[in-house]
Amino acid sequence: MTQASNNGDRFAHNICEEVAEVIGTNPANIVNIFNPSLIVLRGSVVDGNQFLFENINRVTINTCVKKAASCLEIVYSEEKSDIRLQGLNAIIMLNLIR
Repeated sequence: MTQASNNGDRFAHNICEEVAEVIGTNPANIVNIFNPSLIVLRGSVVDGNQFLFENINRVTINTCVKKAASCLEIVYSEEKSDIRLQGLNAIIMLNLIR
């Protein structure tokens, strides 16, 4: 699927666009609630699938509050132990405990 999408297969693109619509609303909800300046995407669904990542990015930006979207950066991390993810988890947990 990833290879077909990256090679421009129209059927794979259609599937990726539908998946992006579903996945992209979740980061948008996080942006609307917490207003982060950075979202790091990581996982087997987006691994190596540039087309899907770009569509998730588009859906997220178009779905969240425009003012928050203007300050938002969405990046993909290939690093499984990305320190930003650990930091984000720590911040969320600290805010939930308070």
